[in-house]
Amino acid sequence: ALFEIGFTAPIVTTPLGVDCTLFHPPTDERRISLRRGQGLEPETPVIGYLGRFGKEKSLTTLLEAFERVTSDHRATLLLVGGNLEDLSISTLPDNVRLVGPTKQANLFFAMMDIFVLPSLTESFPLSILEAMATGVAPVSTSVGAVPSYLTSGTNGLLFEPKDTDALEGHLRALLANPDLLAQLGSAARETVAGHYSWEAATQRMVPILRPEVF
Repeated sequence: ALFEIGFTAPIVTTPLGVDCTLFHPPTDERRISLRRGQGLEPETPVIGYLGRFGKEKSLTTLLEAFERVTSDHRATLLLVGGNLEDLSISTLPDNVRLVGPTKQANLFFAMMDIFVLPSLTESFPLSILEAMATGVAPVSTSVGAVPSYLTSGTNGLLFEPKDTDALEGHLRALLANPDLLAQLGSAARETVAGHYSWEAATQRMVPILRPEVF
């Protein structure tokens, strides 16, 4: 559309960054304290989602996979960013905690062991990068730009949209293997700190905005 109205300058896209000082892995003591503050069992693994509760986020996929997994695994599902009406359901089980919109996303990421992004569509979602910066193991659909920074089995796990079976399998694997959970969380943090911090984003943007400097 820009070219149609006579725009001639080259178009360059570059990802935004994450504040890796604000979003950082908590100590065990800090995580336990934050969980207690929300009334969560400190030692029970927390699977989380943070973002809008729109239909395109496919939270029903996450809820169904979580219900299956917790038939034989202890876990809490922490959903942050919306309300029950947004989910089009009347009640939630006791092991699902719902929190409305927040300006303290960093505190909720710090409570999580696993972050799930079950979206049907995305562009360049920052929530998963913020979770990764916090050292949370990410599990995401392979949509938008996510596969450009998340390699399944290396710094997270990928699945196809609405594939509840695959998501269930990923959650079971992580809950059953604390070493894998820690490994993916650590690698996720390294990915963001090394390539998607605000410092890294600035280094990409300055040559574009002020090419004469370089």
